[in-house]
Amino acid sequence: MDDPDEPTIVVPRPSTGPPEASVEVEAPAEPEVPAEVHEPAGGQRAGEIPGEPPDLLPRADLLAELDRPDARVLVLQSVSGAGATQLAAAYARARLAQGWRLVAWVSARDTGSLLGDLAVVADALGLPERGTARERSEPGTMVRLWLEADGDRCLLVFDDMTDPEAVRPFIPAEGATRVVITSHQESDLGPSIQVGMFSAEEALDFLARRTGLTDDAAAGAVAGELGHLPLALALAAALIARDNLGYDVYLDRMRALQTGEDPAAAERAVRLSLEAVPAGVCHRVMEFISVLSGGGVRRDLLHAAGHAGLLGGHQPPDEVDAATVHRAPRRARNSAPA
Repeated sequence: MDDPDEPTIVVPRPSTGPPEASVEVEAPAEPEVPAEVHEPAGGQRAGEIPGEPPDLLPRADLLAELDRPDARVLVLQSVSGAGATQLAAAYARARLAQGWRLVAWVSARDTGSLLGDLAVVADALGLPERGTARERSEPGTMVRLWLEADGDRCLLVFDDMTDPEAVRPFIPAEGATRVVITSHQESDLGPSIQVGMFSAEEALDFLARRTGLTDDAAAGAVAGELGHLPLALALAAALIARDNLGYDVYLDRMRALQTGEDPAAAERAVRLSLEAVPAGVCHRVMEFISVLSGGGVRRDLLHAAGHAGLLGGHQPPDEVDAATVHRAPRRARNSAPA
């Protein structure tokens, strides 16, 4: 039986042929929104909005841009690790706290995640309950039509967009819905807000908050080595705080990872954090999770991987039982930087 205190690891993870040549047909009408749907209660959420990380550094200037009145659709564009997703999540949490009628979070990293999360939003609104079979097969379109008709105080976030054309059909063309998109690429879906690295001052402030250390010169050296990348700084600060390291010790460890390939500073920060995870099954479980969905992995999939011998190294498959695999994420959470 699953431990009730153990967080569940879940995976938050469409074509018609042309009409026959000699027949004139009318284009199929878009599905109508059912007349009777669930009115979202104040502060209702749909989807997996990321929680607030430790010592989140407010980026008030960027958050304020998301409220600009001249654009309903805004794209947070950044390099990987600059914090666009966390910025969008902070905005979403703030809208929930203000009691917005609907705050929906949709992963747009691939078509499966996009359509699956839009179906979750449709369910939250009660849209499939009175729709036809065809309408229920197009939950994303139903969500868009509902938001176009009644999107006041509603927020729709498309996170980690990789294909603008896949997202475009689901963006409300009219109405009051606020849409925020995070992406690492340019697009014409809306005005872009550039999410860059921390400034030198922001990096020092963040490191001081997270580590409790006040050596600005040494902190500046760590920040410079990591290129002021928010994700890399978060990993470094967590490890420094957990192991009670000085900045100089952390720098020495990171520089020791420089080999002939000279991996990027952010990659070295990740490697140092992974090294803090206990060896054995626990470490292999974390490696397995890292190459799957960023939204999480079902426990039954991990159990199956253990039984198949994918997590046991040189052990026979039956030595990595479900109970051992089940405990691994908790051990990693307790041992690795938070």
